[in-house]
Amino acid sequence: MTQDECEKRDWNELASNIGRWTLIGGAILKPILRGDGRAAMRAAVVALTAGAMWQTAKAAVDRWRPDGEDDNSFPSGHTADAAAAAASLVHDPASHPMSDVAVQALALATGVARWRCRKHHIGDVAAGIVIGLLAEKAVRVVLPWR
Repeated sequence: MTQDECEKRDWNELASNIGRWTLIGGAILKPILRGDGRAAMRAAVVALTAGAMWQTAKAAVDRWRPDGEDDNSFPSGHTADAAAAAASLVHDPASHPMSDVAVQALALATGVARWRCRKHHIGDVAAGIVIGLLAEKAVRVVLPWR
């Protein structure tokens, strides 16, 4: 791998971490800032549910990462977390259509960055998106907004 390829990989790794934690933080902090403790708790439960789902899938499936680092490629946990948090933000009653587009784009960019830094196959990223959306939907059914 050339120096340029290494630098691009490092940037994609950083970008995926920023996307993941910005979305999770935003999903939990946005309701706190408006005084809605129930919505903040709900966003935290979504994050925990997504984490439990992707960690269970990783334990069940041995798939080598494209970079050969280990066999924990499937599914992408960063992408699952980002998709779950983005879905929480989009389904928040106080959401705005323009911010919805931005958070969905950031979640997608998180997945693309995981693929570009060779941590995941594209199918791992797609599975992460599905897991994140399913986690948010499951929590929305159990803990509706009102």
